[in-house]
Amino acid sequence: MLGVNFNWDGDKNFPNTTFSGKIIIGKTQLNINTTKEFITINDFLKFENFLYPELFMASTKKNVVVIGFKDNKITQIGFEFKPE
Repeated sequence: MLGVNFNWDGDKNFPNTTFSGKIIIGKTQLNINTTKEFITINDFLKFENFLYPELFMASTKKNVVVIGFKDNKITQIGFEFKPE
């Protein structure tokens, strides 16, 4: 899994520094101000609630995208690539 941290929530599996590059899903660029509204307005993936109220997952034939929020702001996003 490739993980990116935006707003660290204490998860020691992610660095406590903020990602400074660009991640674009569909037509939406994610940044430290991305809110849970992204889950419903993105035009590329269908996210489902996953395990916890603040954790969502979308799955395609080739990958899984997991996105977390805290206090309505994105914390992390992770990409898991399925083997062929």
